[in-house]
Amino acid sequence: MRRLEIVLAASLLALAGAGRGWAAAPTVITNPDWLAKPTGEAFANAYPPTAVKLTMPGRAIIACGIDEAGRLQDCAVVSEAPQGLGFGQAALSLAGGFLMRPMTVNGQPIAGGRVRIPIRFVLPPGAPPFQPPPPTSSRALALAQELMQATKMADAPNAYFDYLARDMDDIDKPDLSPEARGAIAAALRASYPKRVEEAVDRQAALYAGVFDATQLETLLRFQRSPAGVALNAQTGGPQAILAGEFRRRALRIAQADFCSTHTCLSTALPVLPATSVDIPQPEWAHTPTLPQVWLARPDLAKALNLPGEVRLVCVVVAQGAVAQCRVDAERPTGLGLGTAARSLAPYYRLGMAGPQTGKTVAVMVGIPASESEVAVSPSGTGAQPFAGVPPRSPESLVLARALVAAMDTGQMDLASLQKQGAAGQPPPVGVTRDEADAVIDVMGRASREARAQIVELQAALLTVRLTDAELTEATRSWRSPLGAALRTNAAILAYGAQRIGAEAIIRTWADAGRVFCEGRDCPGAPGLQPASGASAAPSTRTP
Repeated sequence: MRRLEIVLAASLLALAGAGRGWAAAPTVITNPDWLAKPTGEAFANAYPPTAVKLTMPGRAIIACGIDEAGRLQDCAVVSEAPQGLGFGQAALSLAGGFLMRPMTVNGQPIAGGRVRIPIRFVLPPGAPPFQPPPPTSSRALALAQELMQATKMADAPNAYFDYLARDMDDIDKPDLSPEARGAIAAALRASYPKRVEEAVDRQAALYAGVFDATQLETLLRFQRSPAGVALNAQTGGPQAILAGEFRRRALRIAQADFCSTHTCLSTALPVLPATSVDIPQPEWAHTPTLPQVWLARPDLAKALNLPGEVRLVCVVVAQGAVAQCRVDAERPTGLGLGTAARSLAPYYRLGMAGPQTGKTVAVMVGIPASESEVAVSPSGTGAQPFAGVPPRSPESLVLARALVAAMDTGQMDLASLQKQGAAGQPPPVGVTRDEADAVIDVMGRASREARAQIVELQAALLTVRLTDAELTEATRSWRSPLGAALRTNAAILAYGAQRIGAEAIIRTWADAGRVFCEGRDCPGAPGLQPASGASAAPSTRTP
């Protein structure tokens, strides 16, 4: 997670004009008096999503008219850089958040003039990279690198990045031009092999820092044995289904756990008295689009895949826009949904006739969960549980149960390590550190419970993938001192692999951004770099 730093520079050039019966409007406004500007959250939502992945800074200039209330109208993109990534449309989407003190002549507000607003988008540095422990010896490091080759550690990330490139080639994306999509796909293909190799080397360094040379020699022998090869081949088919079943169960358990102490969508929001708002049932002429809402989803809500609803109470300003919004009610709390809803307020416009400025209005904001993810809200039914496969024989099932028990990491808990890793970073916007840690704990408990539930399914699957001799050999290895060391260090190995994988994705996209910018007008090199020589207004939200 990282916060968004926005640098905004604005200059106003008012064209000469005369209102009927009024003196001519000023031709130049040198010191505009902004009553409101888009919030950092609004900027974060507007930042083109592919540009965020590429860690790509950008700029755009929009030109707008000014109405008598000081709001912008009839906006158009003057320029954007780099082209094709959506920075112009992102800047246009922010126009509704600007409000200038109205120009007046003889004490009366007047319309007139054009405003040119240069907007620069910049991403600040990310979190410090994960540092594996120092290797126990140079021999251990060499053996760990052999281990990575024996287990084909590079295969999965190579396949993942190849999928990303094909997806960029084949699927239309609203924020990208066709030319940009093709260029980014080519840049990804040129960038990921080096980063995958680097990630595998870092994974080897992690193993060399946890195990000594003797342990790694034993582990390498096992991985090259028939039993080790058979266990490493547990991918695809039923094994993939079993992995999906684990994710489904863990997410449902986590949802139920969280919602046992929070008000989720099974209970209606409190109904405010009619006197609390002047416009209790507004008619909206404009509301946020689904992509805008989707980008506003808070990280913790995405982690639990929980939908939410927020009720804002806002003041109506010129042109039916809303401002000064406060969170009146939200469900569930503790996920940052209220802050996400406030970031969407600039996209609302009232369509009712009659005087409205200064009145209060209730704004109901719904933030959906992902239907494509493996779990649903606690009130839903979801997919049928995986029934598993029949064991090869009763005898093989006994052997497989013994192997599953030997591989069991017990109370392996990534939550403490994840909380330690997050301790030096600000919590997600809109939540406290305690609330963020509580979600991590919920996910950790759910993971352990889900693993316990699928033990029998896993054992039955092993009987159809391994012979009785291979099951016996694998169990003997896991019951050895090396197996004990693997179980003891399971948490740090899993946490390190998680961090290394995530950082490989970030670095690959940043490299692709640099390749994309070769021969293009890019305002600054892509990468996690802070702005320099400018007065920055840091956001409070991570895009």
